[in-house]
Amino acid sequence: MKTTTSKISALIVMMLLFVFSSNVFGQSQSTTQTVCLGPQDYWVVAGSASNTLLWEVLGGTAGTDYTITSTDTESTEINWLSARTYTVRFTETNSTGCETVVEVVVTALPSPEAPTNPIDLVECALPTIQTLTATVTVPGGVTVVWYDAPTGGNVVTNPILNTIGTVTYWAEAVIGTCFSSTRTAVILTINPVPTTSLIWHN
Repeated sequence: MKTTTSKISALIVMMLLFVFSSNVFGQSQSTTQTVCLGPQDYWVVAGSASNTLLWEVLGGTAGTDYTITSTDTESTEINWLSARTYTVRFTETNSTGCETVVEVVVTALPSPEAPTNPIDLVECALPTIQTLTATVTVPGGVTVVWYDAPTGGNVVTNPILNTIGTVTYWAEAVIGTCFSSTRTAVILTINPVPTTSLIWHN
C-alpha cells in the first residue's frame, strides 16, 4: 500500500473546521483547534466521491468522551463530552489503495460554572457620593465579564454605581471561548438621606 500522510493536503483533501461559539460562525484550516464541550461540525472536500472515506477520533472513548454522527461521509458532527485533547483524523483511500490522511488536534474545554458569592450592596448616600463596585467569585484561571442584562445585552467594563439609585449587573464566567450557561446578578443601591432644615428659635 502506498501511503501519503500530511497535515494539510490541498491537492486531494481540504479540511475545513467549523466552530460555533456564542452564536458566531467561524472557519479555520488550522491543524489545532480549541473548542467548548458540545457539538462541532467538521467537513472535507474529498478528492472523489467513489473513494473510501473514514472519520476517526483518537483519544478518549466513544460514547463516554465523544459521539460522532457519521464516519464515512464528507461531513460529520462530533459532540465533545469530556474535557481533554483529541485528534480528529480523516482518511481518504482510492481504488488503488493509496490514501491521504488529514489530522487536527482538538482541545475540548469545559464551560465554567456561573460566578458565585454575589454581594448585593445597599448604602445610604454620603455627603460626597461614594462608589459601589459589583463583585463575584470565580476559580483561578476563570475571568468575569459583566453585562447589563441576564442574557444578551451589552458588556459593562466597569460595573459600578456612583449616583443615588439602583442598578443590576450580571456576571458571566469565561474560560477561553467557553462561557457559563447562566449569569450571576449583583444589585447595587445608594439610597438618599433625609433632608432636614435647621430649626430656628428665639
